[in-house]
Amino acid sequence: MRALALACLLLAGCASTTGSPGSRESTPPVPFDARLFRQPAVMVRVEVRQPASNRESEAIPDDYQGLLLEALNAKAIVPRDVTIVPAREKLDRGRALARAREVGADHALLVDVSVSRAQIPFCTGTRRAFLAAALNVAQQVVVIRASDGRVGWSSERLEATSVEPDCETPRESQRRSTNETLQAAVDRLLARLLGR
Repeated sequence: MRALALACLLLAGCASTTGSPGSRESTPPVPFDARLFRQPAVMVRVEVRQPASNRESEAIPDDYQGLLLEALNAKAIVPRDVTIVPAREKLDRGRALARAREVGADHALLVDVSVSRAQIPFCTGTRRAFLAAALNVAQQVVVIRASDGRVGWSSERLEATSVEPDCETPRESQRRSTNETLQAAVDRLLARLLGR
């Protein structure tokens, strides 16, 4: 009897670790073949913190989304659907997967973006480390296969800043515009996702 109870507990423990496709405890990532990532359903959330102005706060989400779609199209990836999630909400993996299946997409692409202005350290670990006020774009990405609801790929925190540091001569560090910073962030995301 005790052996049966122990077996039941072990099975319950295993089942609880897999989670559902919409939870953060989804099944472990499976091998991701970027060549099969052609027609995703895209879900994007952009939160702007400490903007320079209300106008910037309103413009950044639209600008980022536009640059992301242009970059995907340039790679011959044509989204079947795009959902914009308000900053006050959270990205829902279950909802994204359901939408991907509804529109016949091969994957659900969830992109969570935080844009902020802050004093950021550059060239850390060198003799010329310095702090500079900069715009920072931080992205976290999850790709879910529509066929089985498993996570195909998830990113570490991918960042881009408006400062291109010169660690030899910090005063000669270059500054990017807001749009250039958003483009640099999108470029880094796709380079990691597609491996090219």
